[in-house]
Amino acid sequence: MKLLIVVFFVICQLAIFSQSVEEFETKIEAASGLEKVQYQLQLSNKIVDSDAKKALSLSKQALKNSEGNATLEGAANALIAQASINLKSYDDAITYGLAAANYYKSTDKNNYAMSEAVVAEAYEAKGKSNEAIDHYTKAFETYVSVGKNKNGGYNASSIGMIFNKKKDIKNSTLWYGKAAEQFKIAGKGKDEVQCLKTIGAIYSNYGDYKNAKIAMTNALKSAQNNGLDSEVNSIEKDLELIENNETSSSSTTEFQNEKIKETEQIITDIKIQNAKSLAEIEMMSEEVQLSELKLKAAQDEATLSFLQKEAAEDKALLAESIADAAKLEAAEAKAVEEKIKAEKDVEMAKAQNLWIALAGVGIVAFLIFLGFLNKRKSNNVLTTKNAEIIKQKDEISVQSTKIIESIDYATRIQKALLPSQDGFKSILPGSFVFLKPKDSVSGDFFWYHQIGDEVIVVAADCTGHGVPGAFMSIIFSSLLEKVILDEKVTAPDHILESVSAVLTAKLTERNVLNNDFKDGMDVAVVKLNTKTRKLAYAGARNGIYIVRNEELQEVKGTRRSVELLKNEKTLAFQLEQFDLNIGDKVYMFSDGFPDQKGGEKGKKFYYPPFKELLVKISKSDKEITPQLNSIHEEWRGKHEQFDDILIVGINIS
Repeated sequence: MKLLIVVFFVICQLAIFSQSVEEFETKIEAASGLEKVQYQLQLSNKIVDSDAKKALSLSKQALKNSEGNATLEGAANALIAQASINLKSYDDAITYGLAAANYYKSTDKNNYAMSEAVVAEAYEAKGKSNEAIDHYTKAFETYVSVGKNKNGGYNASSIGMIFNKKKDIKNSTLWYGKAAEQFKIAGKGKDEVQCLKTIGAIYSNYGDYKNAKIAMTNALKSAQNNGLDSEVNSIEKDLELIENNETSSSSTTEFQNEKIKETEQIITDIKIQNAKSLAEIEMMSEEVQLSELKLKAAQDEATLSFLQKEAAEDKALLAESIADAAKLEAAEAKAVEEKIKAEKDVEMAKAQNLWIALAGVGIVAFLIFLGFLNKRKSNNVLTTKNAEIIKQKDEISVQSTKIIESIDYATRIQKALLPSQDGFKSILPGSFVFLKPKDSVSGDFFWYHQIGDEVIVVAADCTGHGVPGAFMSIIFSSLLEKVILDEKVTAPDHILESVSAVLTAKLTERNVLNNDFKDGMDVAVVKLNTKTRKLAYAGARNGIYIVRNEELQEVKGTRRSVELLKNEKTLAFQLEQFDLNIGDKVYMFSDGFPDQKGGEKGKKFYYPPFKELLVKISKSDKEITPQLNSIHEEWRGKHEQFDDILIVGINIS
């Protein structure tokens, strides 16, 4: 959110953006006092997005020389906050943003709301969602009060997004609804439709089809009123899907059976579709192999779930039959007791009619005979059920074997396509790769390529883990090879941009939309010159650590993943460059190790202890990977491994 209006209205009425940077610099050099401060702030506002470092320096100079002028101090604080956001200095953004908000609160509602929004954005980036919601709310309420409905809508949608990440369905849909209302007032039909579609998607994913249909219907009406034909077609398909899901089966409640219904639909599809055998898959091309193998793994897994469910039902029937048999045995025992009693009565009443006694004995015998027949019938039922259970166990065993074969095949494909760790260690002695998949195959992957004296190293975390994550790693590693080996792109920031562009082009050719493809890759890319020891780095959300003399420097990545590009402005991947010394260590990693739950309280390992661990092992003479594995296992204890784990250590020699 750019604070363009701050300087424009507060400082002067000059046409700031009609003047060049050079013209401003000339004026700054010639001016003095408060006039110079005004020019510094005007230039800072002009370049705050294109050159945040210079904008920050100018704004701080202006703040220092404002001579107690509250108006200039307010503008300077606001610009420092925005520049700090662009430079990812979130603590500074919060400090200066609050200072600006404190000034504007009683003087300028519009700029007050802007400052609060910047503070909220910084808190959100730091992962402090409650504080972010509080400041976004202040910005929203203020924008609405001054009639800035479009800006109010953007802040409301930001709150809705945070609540959605927190799985708070009620508040998420509430705030997206407020956003849609503000966009409607502002005449931003496309944004209104998008918010209403988001509400429908949230309800649909949760299983509340009634409210999902209401939201999608409202989105359809808005799209029709605003002449958004492409949105109309998309929403009509979404509505049809929601209605089919709503009526496909009867549930005791609206939400409880949604997951069961979804599973049963998958099982029905599996019964209709026959997955290809492994032999058939191996005869196909590599690209088709991956697609068919992924389908087969999903089908096998769903079939196994179905068989296990049927086996559980059969076990329940067996238990019921055993209970019936026990009742029959109890009845038989009681009949025997009656017989003994009857015989004693006969002996004690010899004078009574013998035929009556014999009739009593006959009745008892008949009851015993009926009990025998029922018991034999029960035994036959038990035998049949046992045979069915044994058959189900055999089928489960067969399906389990097929699934294991599929996973083993995926493992072989992944190992064949990804580079060797031994080759990497031979190029960069003293380096290591610690890769610990959650399952047999991994969504995290390591990749490298040597070009003369330069080595490009990639540490990536793809969406998901297990077989789905492995397929994503294969897709993205092939894109890296295309960009680096075929297209000769070697600058880390250009590599990330090119991979995103190639992925988008491929999916666009196949008419894949943003809503259909939500997979991506968080990744760090470095290029090291082994002779000059110069390091270039760019990251998509994933940063790197540089350890020198037992001190750790953190370098953060750009707040953007490598994924299908959307039709909106995206942040450019930032290139960072460093001169390294012999003995320095560079660490690249995924979030698997810091996010692992363990210890006595089952909490995450977290990043501060992770940083301390890397500093500690950087001075160790022992082999690194066994140490990392031992520490991870000890921390994890009885808890399940949370995610794939990847740590790459580069030794500068």
